[in-house]
Amino acid sequence: MSNSKEHQKWCKNKLDIIVFTDNRDLSQGLVEQLREHYKRNVSKRVAHSLDMNLCTVRNWFYKDTGLKAYDLLKLLDNYEFIRDYLGFKKTVMNKRITGKKHREEVRKKILQLLSKHPNMTMKELALVLEVSPKSVEWRLYQLVKEKKLQRIGATKNGIWVVRK
Repeated sequence: MSNSKEHQKWCKNKLDIIVFTDNRDLSQGLVEQLREHYKRNVSKRVAHSLDMNLCTVRNWFYKDTGLKAYDLLKLLDNYEFIRDYLGFKKTVMNKRITGKKHREEVRKKILQLLSKHPNMTMKELALVLEVSPKSVEWRLYQLVKEKKLQRIGATKNGIWVVRK
C-alpha cells in the first residue's frame, strides 16, 4: 500500500469494536476468515494475491507465528471481507488544496473552532480540519507568537483564549 499513489484513510465503520489481546489472537481470527472464504489452498492463494513468500504465509497459517503490521495492511487493502470482519472501511481522500490560501483557511478555522470550543486538543483539531497534528501544532505556535491565541492553564487541563 503506497501513500504516493493516493492518500488513503482508514476509519471505523461501526461503533462495535473487536479487541484482540495479542497478535496471535488477531492472526487466528484472520486465518479463520480466510479459510471460510477460500475453503481450499488458502495459504497458496493468499501468498499469490498478496505477493508474499509462501513460507511466510504457511508459517503464519500453520505454525501460528503471528502477523506483521505490513501484512495486515496488505490484507486490509486486498480483502473486503477482512475489512468488514475488523469493522474498517477504506475511503480515498480527495486531493488536498495546498498553498497560501489553504493555510489562511486553516488558520481561520482554528480560530473559529477554538472560540466555540476552547478545550479542544490538537488531535481533535486535526481530525476536524483533516490536516496532520503537526500542522495544527505549527499553526497554533504561529497564532500564539502573533498574539492571536493564548493558552491559559496547564497543558492538559487548560483552555485556549482567542484574542481579537
